[in-house]
Amino acid sequence: MSHTRKSDWVHHNTQNLEKLGQKSAAGLGPAGFQLVALLHSAPFLYLLSEITGIWNLLPDPYMHGAGYSIIPQKESSTSTSTPTPT
Repeated sequence: MSHTRKSDWVHHNTQNLEKLGQKSAAGLGPAGFQLVALLHSAPFLYLLSEITGIWNLLPDPYMHGAGYSIIPQKESSTSTSTPTPT
């Protein structure tokens, strides 16, 4: 999020999930915009079709039902360390 303004992101906070999201690649900065343009390009979709065997893939530049998200890590109140065997 270094090239983006925090005001460009919409904050979503539910009981199960907290995330920041946006619908436009324009707010991702130059490198992010170029990456999204590549992922929506015909050569990339053709490569993806070759790999997966799924043909006639179409880009979704309007991100209908999707978007770009950042999901911040939450601090855990429980220990995640593994006990050391004795």
